[in-house]
Amino acid sequence: MQKRFILSLLIVALGIVFIFSGYIKLFPIEPFELNFVEQGFLNWTLAPFASRLLIALEIFLGVMLLVQLRVKFILRATMYLLAFFTLYLIYAIVKDGNTGNCGCFGTYLQMTPLESIIKNIILFIVSFFLFKINDDKVSLIKGNLLLCLLLTATLPINLYFAWIPFLASTLNFIVLESLLIYVSVIQIVAIKYNSKPLYKLLTIFVGISAVAIPFAVNPPDLFVIETYDFGKLNYSLKGEKLNEFTTKKIDKNWQEGKKIIAFLSLTCPHCRDMAFKLHIIKKQHPQLNILFVYGGNPADKNIFLAKAKCADMPAIDMTIEEIVKISGPFFPTVVGINNGTVIKKWTVATLTENEALEFFD
Repeated sequence: MQKRFILSLLIVALGIVFIFSGYIKLFPIEPFELNFVEQGFLNWTLAPFASRLLIALEIFLGVMLLVQLRVKFILRATMYLLAFFTLYLIYAIVKDGNTGNCGCFGTYLQMTPLESIIKNIILFIVSFFLFKINDDKVSLIKGNLLLCLLLTATLPINLYFAWIPFLASTLNFIVLESLLIYVSVIQIVAIKYNSKPLYKLLTIFVGISAVAIPFAVNPPDLFVIETYDFGKLNYSLKGEKLNEFTTKKIDKNWQEGKKIIAFLSLTCPHCRDMAFKLHIIKKQHPQLNILFVYGGNPADKNIFLAKAKCADMPAIDMTIEEIVKISGPFFPTVVGINNGTVIKKWTVATLTENEALEFFD
């Protein structure tokens, strides 16, 4: 009994790691998407969908392990997924070196590709060990009942904090909690009555729910583009500091022809996402004239450049106050200018490779 309890505990712990790994990537999801584009694995159209499906797979495996459904099959699938991620990370190291954040735990727990490979090897060994000694009958009704009660008890707390705007994403976590409670309750019934057909239905339900969660709580940008208000256009972009693009020979004349200028705060996570996206577009299309304006404390610049991988982008520096006078108080502000006149604006969501190419066409 003690051996079975320890085994069950390890399976639950592994499931929690996968759920956390998948769900934490959703906020924000852009760095995870863009890593695939930068490495050349996926194009701009497929990356938003493939990244969410990978997250869905992690959540599916995690939930199945947490409530201990079809454990033997899920552990085998877990090892395949870890092997896939490890091969991807090896490719990334060979291509770009052991630099930057691999994105395995989103932007909240940053790891280099090599650190993530070590983490994957440890998880693979644990999964292989559990796969070998597991008889696919480890399901503790008391443990799952305790899980249901624990998650139910946390719901009122999350509901309270969900109404605070800064913690609004907590509301999304309630979806995941509700799924776990629902599956755990049904699984207890399935174990009691030994219903194999119900196990199959539960597996399908968890699969559909896992796919729905990433698309529902953080939809691909193309589904939400119409909700953005881009403000006024067709005005002259003015600012004495912008002349540094010319005086420092970064650009021949920033007021001639078409250019994309991104105004970025060095402490803004959305600015990092925008910088990373523009870096990839510039890398794939070197002929495009894209300029950066960094604002903030110079001490924050190296961290920003490392996380956004944009040290090679042509840029000038300003204070936040100087940027606000030129482009307004919102960050990031990205404008498309033609002979100094702003004719286009983008957000992180609306700026795509095609948008940039169409602007310069």
